[in-house]
Amino acid sequence: MCSPSLARWSDRKKLFVKRIYEDLDIGYLDRRILGLLKVINKRKKSYTTSSCSGRVIVLDSYYPWERDDDNVVFKTHDPVDSSVLRKVLEIRPMKRFWVQATGPILHIMTLDEAEALNLIRVAREAGFKHSGIMGCSDKGWLVELVSGVHVTIPFKDNEAIYIETGELERLTSLLNSMLEEGWRRIDKLKELLGKEVNHDVT
Repeated sequence: MCSPSLARWSDRKKLFVKRIYEDLDIGYLDRRILGLLKVINKRKKSYTTSSCSGRVIVLDSYYPWERDDDNVVFKTHDPVDSSVLRKVLEIRPMKRFWVQATGPILHIMTLDEAEALNLIRVAREAGFKHSGIMGCSDKGWLVELVSGVHVTIPFKDNEAIYIETGELERLTSLLNSMLEEGWRRIDKLKELLGKEVNHDVT
């Protein structure tokens, strides 16, 4: 079950690597993580399936873990300006606004368990402390690399504003510092993986 055929695995890798550059062409891919994706996809036994360099997001939900496309009020992978949050405060929430900053997350398919475990070991050294194997199938071993960089703050509901408007600059600085910490971990992981002699010769 967890031993994919090399030919099928290689074909899937080519498709996913091709998709990265298609996403790049249309502006869907966050360029901050492109260098790391290239390093991972050069490995003989790995390819990336999805990735995010980190983002700031405003959700409209009773609880922050209730997330879907319908309750996203604002989202960016770039540093946020306090004027954006000020505009959000002018909007009446349906439920409750939460502002979040989250760090990078990557999903990687590996050919075997040894490669999966090695990726996790290196990732944890780079600060991706919440990484692990999500499962395995005839497609390979699915690895999730999570930095753990995360902050969630209640922002506003129909009865109260939880953040004083005079503190929006301070809040913005905190959110952006979370993004920057995630980017540092991306750079560290790229550096550590780049040192390994494990490149695909094809």
